[in-house]
Amino acid sequence: MSWKAGHGHIQNTLLSIFNQTYADFQLIIYDDCSPEDPSELICSLIKDDPRASFIRGEKRLGSSSASQHILSLAPLDTDYFAWISDHDLYDKYWLEKLIQMLENNPEAAVSYPLVGGINSNGSPNNRKPTLYQNKEQSLKDRIDSFLSLHAGAGNIIWGLFRFSLLKKIGGWPRVIIPDRILLARLTILGSIVQADDYLHTRREQEERENSLSSASEGMISMQIRGIFPSRPLYTYFDYRLVNSVYLFYKEPFSAAFSKKRNFLAAFFLWRKYNEYFALPVFKEIPKRVFSNRITRYIRKKLK
Repeated sequence: MSWKAGHGHIQNTLLSIFNQTYADFQLIIYDDCSPEDPSELICSLIKDDPRASFIRGEKRLGSSSASQHILSLAPLDTDYFAWISDHDLYDKYWLEKLIQMLENNPEAAVSYPLVGGINSNGSPNNRKPTLYQNKEQSLKDRIDSFLSLHAGAGNIIWGLFRFSLLKKIGGWPRVIIPDRILLARLTILGSIVQADDYLHTRREQEERENSLSSASEGMISMQIRGIFPSRPLYTYFDYRLVNSVYLFYKEPFSAAFSKKRNFLAAFFLWRKYNEYFALPVFKEIPKRVFSNRITRYIRKKLK
């Protein structure tokens, strides 16, 4: 998915993709109705490579719906699928080594590499790589260990997926922190494996860099702006509670009516999500209601 042509970095991204040692791939570029039409620029960058195609959206979908739209455009005989950032850099062995990881681990649902970081100017930043895989774990431990991983989904989501498993879970959810929810559901179907090499360099835009050093609410606000062109009502509730309802419907509720689904695994996933994320919300309510509101009232009176 492209937005504003990667803020000026899409050319370098495309060069890193076209130079992959594994050359048998199809690249779909979808512009999510950027304010300034980048069609001429992007078409000029891909005109000499028949593996690439370009589509410009007629209206803005938002990052989640646009990512889901790209998944729907992939041919049905696709083996492996990855979402590509329009401003990151990919090592020439990125695709080859991630495919090899999935072929060597047939039980794996996604493979991803060590991920480094640069700022808008290309200088290294303080991004730390995610160090996580669960290929040796049981299904129960796999679910538990991923949900207890409070950071890292943002690196794993840019890995390489088995296309059939992505289609099986329905793809990209339209919720806050969608990468964690997608990967959590995927852990029921397969493991996460990691390559030992730095093969992906993420470029942080200035707005995101500032949000990473601020409170988590800043990141949530940025996601709301990016995911929802018009804000739906449910985003005004705590996203952790919304995600709990979403997971309940997609996992234990749906599994209860399907003989092909593992109901116990689905219920365990929903329960563990609540344990790590949803239940703490209720513990925060007294603090928010009594501490914060009373403090504001006292300050107002003292003034």
